[in-house]
Amino acid sequence: MVDLVEPDPEVYSVDVAEFFVTKEKKKYEDREEMINWARCQSIEAAFTLIINKSYSGSGRRKSKLVLACERSGEYKGTNKSKREGAGSRKCGCLFRLRGYFSATKLWSLNIVSGLYNHKMEPKLEGHMLAGRLTTKESKIVGDMTRNLIKLKISCWI
Repeated sequence: MVDLVEPDPEVYSVDVAEFFVTKEKKKYEDREEMINWARCQSIEAAFTLIINKSYSGSGRRKSKLVLACERSGEYKGTNKSKREGAGSRKCGCLFRLRGYFSATKLWSLNIVSGLYNHKMEPKLEGHMLAGRLTTKESKIVGDMTRNLIKLKISCWI
C-alpha cells in the first residue's frame, strides 16, 4: 500500500487574485499569449500554473481553457506497487482561472477562484515546472552543444 503525503494540518488561505486583476478587462489575440501572461503573473506570485482542461471548440462547444495550480485536484492511485514513501503533491488547491474565446475573436481570462490553500514556495529556483527550459532556451543549448561548447563555459556567456 502506498502512503500518501497528507496535507499540513494548519489551514492556509492566501488570496492571489490581485495578481490576475487588471484595470480594464484584458483581451488576448491568441491562446498562447493569454497562457504566457497568466504563467508570468503566477511566477510573480510564487507558484506555477498548469492547463487543467482545454476544449478546442469542436462542434457547438466554444473554445475554453481552465488553468489551475499544479497542486489542484486529488491523488488518483493506481494498483501498481510503488516504492515506500512515494506520495502526491496534490492537495486540492482551489485556485482556478478560466479563459474563453469570445465572438469578437479574442481570448479573455476570468478568475474562478483566487484562493490558494497551501504554503507558498519560498523560491521557484529548481522547481520541476518553473525551472524548465523554454523551447528557445533548449534550442540555444542544442546549438552550443553541436558547436562543441562545454555547458560549463556556456553558463558564463
